[in-house]
Amino acid sequence: MSRLGNYREGDRSEYLAIFALSRFSFVQPTPRQEDFGLDFLCTLGRPESLVQPKKKKCSVIYPEDSFFIQIKSDTKPIVLNEDFTRWVSESIQLPLFIGVVEKDDGGSIAI
Repeated sequence: MSRLGNYREGDRSEYLAIFALSRFSFVQPTPRQEDFGLDFLCTLGRPESLVQPKKKKCSVIYPEDSFFIQIKSDTKPIVLNEDFTRWVSESIQLPLFIGVVEKDDGGSIAI
């Protein structure tokens, strides 16, 4: 069994995106067999301090706003045709963002 190299490049971009997005949100990847164009569901959280019995202080995070994100692994222009725009506006209840992972030789990423 084998895979084309450019598919592997997309996998690497998704792993890097999960790492970056997880710094400020909860990230739920879409299983590959269910992926129809939305790579991740991300949920932002609101931290609050909580005082427990015996005066132990801890922090809890309450989930709040969520969004979908589609990750691309190259900087080719993205064409949003009429069918895609209609599908997003009629079918998706949450905001949809498109992120591009730019990998350079130094190992840094930008989304």
